[in-house]
Amino acid sequence: MEKLSYLTALVVVLALITVCSQTEDPVSPEAILSLQKSGDDDDGAKITINLFGAGPGAGATGTVTITDKPSGPDKLKLKIEGLPPKARITVFLTRHQGPGALPAQFIGEFTTDDDGEGELELKTEIVNAFASANQTREDAFGEAPPSPPPSPGTLPFAGGTANTIPLNWFRGYFVDIFPHNVFGPDENTPGGAIAFLSTPALP
Repeated sequence: MEKLSYLTALVVVLALITVCSQTEDPVSPEAILSLQKSGDDDDGAKITINLFGAGPGAGATGTVTITDKPSGPDKLKLKIEGLPPKARITVFLTRHQGPGALPAQFIGEFTTDDDGEGELELKTEIVNAFASANQTREDAFGEAPPSPPPSPGTLPFAGGTANTIPLNWFRGYFVDIFPHNVFGPDENTPGGAIAFLSTPALP
């Protein structure tokens, strides 16, 4: 009788070992939380920039929130209200806030709703965005070496030596109101009147 009980117990143990060997290791709550955190789009320092309307967009207010990702593209969320309804708006990163904002980089567009509110969300490099400059410094292979920092109180490319220009300001433009400039939605479509500016500059 004791021998039979021993054999029965042995069979049960072997069966349990077989089942466990074919079963995936369970994922602990801590591991799940770690996986969620590593893939979280909001992981990174947040920077908030204010927007204020200009030209036909005077009176509009909004914000741009940038999540500065430690690696990979930044995350941008732009929200604005007080613009004309059903207005198509282009958004650019520019050299500075005032006139003469070139160089500038087109980053996206949106259309306001019936209440004059609009949003834009995208993932791209924002905090460290820059434009190349001074093609005359390129060598025969198209390479342009970096230059020393500009003198204090001068523009980034003062003296014709710098090869990069930081793009630290946001500017929005109407597409269909007085189209006459280069701030359009594509290379063949002119941009229109200013819609909004940003303050302060990106750090």
